[in-house]
Amino acid sequence: MRRLPLLLAAHSVLLASPCLAQAFTLTSGNTTWNWVPQAAPVAFGTITFPTFWTSPCDPDPAAAEDQSNLYQWGLGFSVVGSNFGRPFSDNGHGSYLQSPSGTDIMVETITDVASLGLMDATILTMVRDTGPASGYVTHNCAIVNTSGSQLDIKIYVHANIDVGGAFDYDDDFSLPAAGPDRILISDNPGTPANDCGRCTELWGLNPDRYEVGGSSTISTSCDGGIDLADSGLPFFSGSDLECGFQWDLSIPPGGNATVDFALSMNHTYSGTLGSATNTGVALGAGGPAPAISASTTPILGQPLDIDLTNMGAAGTATILLGTATQLPAFGLTLGISPVLTTVSVGLSGGVGTLSLPASECDPALGGVPFSWQAFAIDNGSPAALPLIHTDVLTTVFGD
Repeated sequence: MRRLPLLLAAHSVLLASPCLAQAFTLTSGNTTWNWVPQAAPVAFGTITFPTFWTSPCDPDPAAAEDQSNLYQWGLGFSVVGSNFGRPFSDNGHGSYLQSPSGTDIMVETITDVASLGLMDATILTMVRDTGPASGYVTHNCAIVNTSGSQLDIKIYVHANIDVGGAFDYDDDFSLPAAGPDRILISDNPGTPANDCGRCTELWGLNPDRYEVGGSSTISTSCDGGIDLADSGLPFFSGSDLECGFQWDLSIPPGGNATVDFALSMNHTYSGTLGSATNTGVALGAGGPAPAISASTTPILGQPLDIDLTNMGAAGTATILLGTATQLPAFGLTLGISPVLTTVSVGLSGGVGTLSLPASECDPALGGVPFSWQAFAIDNGSPAALPLIHTDVLTTVFGD
């Protein structure tokens, strides 16, 4: 039984009637959907949202051939020895992954998956918009063995990624940070019209196998219960490609296991929320204390402004970047040591901004603290040196 039409019908009712944009439960066959909206209504099933994820430097974002997207994805399993793969449910996982608004949570409860008398499953899906043409979808699939004997299964997730759009897939290539648990794909840097230094990612938590291959390679393996080949990285495709992960699970009677994976666009999933916090003390010249702040929560793949206020009458300030500390000296408090680098920022009326470009699609940046402190010359300083300074801002890029 196809459940998708029922789900989309429920979604259309939600969109047409704002007063109904609340959590709802929908049951069809052996699947129960519990939808918990955190922002604008979002339909799950064929993960469909109002607008496409498009590359900000596509020459014509309205043209289908220029749209950057995750074309198709799926979640399935195979009982070891069966040589046959199945989807977890027939809810139509796939189609274009498009940009949501805010964060939404979906819980899909499947009783007796595929009517085999082997297991129940609960799939928790979270969708988050992290900025212009950027966001991610996380999935947690929890499986309970209901068979009465040991259950040996392979869990597959696969994706067909078209970074340059469905009609422009021949410039996909793997980014240096790609690995067996993180497949990172970007446009060919030799095509400036489409190249943003941006990325699409398929991430899995401790998968047992991975593979990147040509069109239908991974889905064919999933359909046949075939082990993925632990191959395909790095790549420059020159043609359509698929990628996927495999988990090998042995679950005792009544036992359980979980699989976690994420799909993202212009974002590398870190599992850590971004943050910006201030510590230490500022020193002014009698007026409001000099201040340093982040314009928004630091998010991987997104730009960030470091804002300065109350910096006195000087024309420039110097920002120190490094590791946070507290070292009093000459009536000042140095909040950065060691200092990795310094940056000059122009001031007007005591206000200035350091604009950081979009962070690279590098998961190594996730969860790493960067600390900032600004100094400016001010002869009215009470310190032994004619300087005033902010406290310390520590930023952590994350999801």
